[in-house]
Amino acid sequence: MPPATDEPAGPSAPSDAVVEPDAQIIPEATAAEDPGGPHPAWAHLGKPPGSALSASDLFKLSELAREAKDDPQPHLIMAQAYLQRRSFSNAQTRYEWAYRASSEARRDPAMLPNLLTMVTKAEITERSAALVERAYGAEALPALDEAIARERRGSYAAKRLAMLRRKIAPD
Repeated sequence: MPPATDEPAGPSAPSDAVVEPDAQIIPEATAAEDPGGPHPAWAHLGKPPGSALSASDLFKLSELAREAKDDPQPHLIMAQAYLQRRSFSNAQTRYEWAYRASSEARRDPAMLPNLLTMVTKAEITERSAALVERAYGAEALPALDEAIARERRGSYAAKRLAMLRRKIAPD
């Protein structure tokens, strides 16, 4: 893995993903749900939490993430922005960087459900599954069981989620 000061490589445009109409993307927590209020990164951008982000905003957050190496929040905000664009690979990368910055990133209420959704995306299945296993382990099982129950039996998504479940908790 590259050092935490390097930015991940990869496309920045949302064209690296196939849009699936049933994708269950969980929006980030609002300031009302966060007793500490919005993260200062939003003030840095001059936007309210949850706003759509431009390429310029993503660049500013990337710079902020480089400066605040132990703060996962800029990466979590970027992950959400990439998910809104259906750029699953870039969102996955940002979740990895957030967790690398601090294991506290796993407390983000959208991270686990979004990672489970991304487990069902062919282009990033293995990376998402590995992060779920590393960051959550057995704690992911209830959410994983719910995700499996929502999928059509025998579908690609259901199979990928079931494989992850067996890997986390072999029978």
